[in-house]
Amino acid sequence: MADLREGGGTHWYFPEGIYVEKFDTLFQTEASIKADTAYYYDKKGLWELIGNVEVESLQGEHFETSQLFWDQKQEKVYSDKFMRIEQEDKIITGIGFE
Repeated sequence: MADLREGGGTHWYFPEGIYVEKFDTLFQTEASIKADTAYYYDKKGLWELIGNVEVESLQGEHFETSQLFWDQKQEKVYSDKFMRIEQEDKIITGIGFE
């Protein structure tokens, strides 16, 4: 993928990583996501998470990859890197997803 840090407006940089939790209406954690480094490109409405990206859901699903993009404008999450999804009854691995 192209280096999004070149041109195209301003961006926020999180060199120490990022950790985010999503809460339901009762303020119980529905999911969490963390990464070693993150960028947010404000003009594009795009997050780029890099390094040890992990997503954990309340249903017990655990997702891991080295790079993840979240396009808020198009409501799309994608990557072209190796990914691993661990569910209660199976483990899924592959390269890339959308």
